[in-house]
Amino acid sequence: MTDRVDLDVPAKRRLNEKALHEGTVLQSFAFDEVHRHLYALQVRRGGIGAGNLCLNQLDYDGELLGHMHLQGFGHGVSMGVQNAADGTVWIWTEAEAKGGYGQAVTRFRFAPGATRTVDDVNTRKPIPGSTNNQPTVCMASKRIAVRYRRKGKPRYRVWDLDAFVHRDYDDPIADIASPTRTPTPRSPSRGTPCTATTSTNSPAPPTTPRPTRPPSSATPTSPASTSPPANCSSACAPRPAAPSPTASRRASPSATGPGRASTSASRRARPAPAGSPLYAKPLP
Repeated sequence: MTDRVDLDVPAKRRLNEKALHEGTVLQSFAFDEVHRHLYALQVRRGGIGAGNLCLNQLDYDGELLGHMHLQGFGHGVSMGVQNAADGTVWIWTEAEAKGGYGQAVTRFRFAPGATRTVDDVNTRKPIPGSTNNQPTVCMASKRIAVRYRRKGKPRYRVWDLDAFVHRDYDDPIADIASPTRTPTPRSPSRGTPCTATTSTNSPAPPTTPRPTRPPSSATPTSPASTSPPANCSSACAPRPAAPSPTASRRASPSATGPGRASTSASRRARPAPAGSPLYAKPLP
């Protein structure tokens, strides 16, 4: 499989606002391109802890053709459709739910209106010691991938589909660690947080002193929250807002009572110079 997705081609909405059997959100979906069917998984109402799922079958226009219930299978994180050589359509999902997530994988045939439990299917545990097994299938490459966790860390393992069907798990094609999430200026909590520390044996980094201001009870002061933490660089600190010229003009020269700043005091309240630690450097 050498063709790649052309990201320069405009996206086209395929289906929108199509009703599924349950009143819950869609978890995952897969296409049966041979029979032009779409399968969609959702957690059943009140069944999230037990791992109870609803499997929907739709046509390519989004019309619901049927559904079946999967009791104790998992969360429906991912799924796959296998078109076997004999014409059989197999649905691959997680199974053996624990804490609402499947700890194994299985395959079965779609049966409208039926209910399946884990005892009705044959389950597989291709990765000993792993948890949260979630399969997906690519019929173009004839491969199956399973997302799993080992020691709490997510990974992906890929096999030849025929080998996997025959329970030959010893020679996977690839095993890949899940990419880490990259922090962004708008979502700083994503990825690894700021872990800068200062050794107790090293001197504190030099900082530019703030400009001296004439003593005045009316001179506004900067809030303490604008100073960066001691164990973080100045890039973590927020940029303080410059004094508003409109606010300075509103202040009357005679309005020097308690709680009001005089015009001359407002003029003295200059922002700190660019070298001050109050100013944060722009993120790359």
